[in-house]
Amino acid sequence: MGDKLDLFLAADLEVTGEVYLKRFGMSFEVKGFTEPELRDLREQATYDKELNDEEFAHLLIVTGVTSPALQDPKVIAKFKARDAADVVSKAFLAGEVMKLRDGILKASGFDDDGESVEDAKN
Repeated sequence: MGDKLDLFLAADLEVTGEVYLKRFGMSFEVKGFTEPELRDLREQATYDKELNDEEFAHLLIVTGVTSPALQDPKVIAKFKARDAADVVSKAFLAGEVMKLRDGILKASGFDDDGESVEDAKN
């Protein structure tokens, strides 16, 4: 029993991963989120009790991609974006947005044990 407790106590909440995007020829470093962090992002993308899936995905990517930094002023200027969330729609293709979103949710523990990434959005 002590072994399980030790394993539980040793687990790190700072989970990271990589998402390779062929068009860029590189991997984007991503981080996982805790439940309260995901809840905060969901709340930011919810209006009149309705989740805006696109905005949620953009917020998730802007805060979940750790390298390269999408909030960097050079990135925002390059894509003529209003802000970092706008970079997502201007810099990535639709499938790339989905890959990044899914990679971040996977780093957050979804899809580890059969739980679908779609469950994370709900």
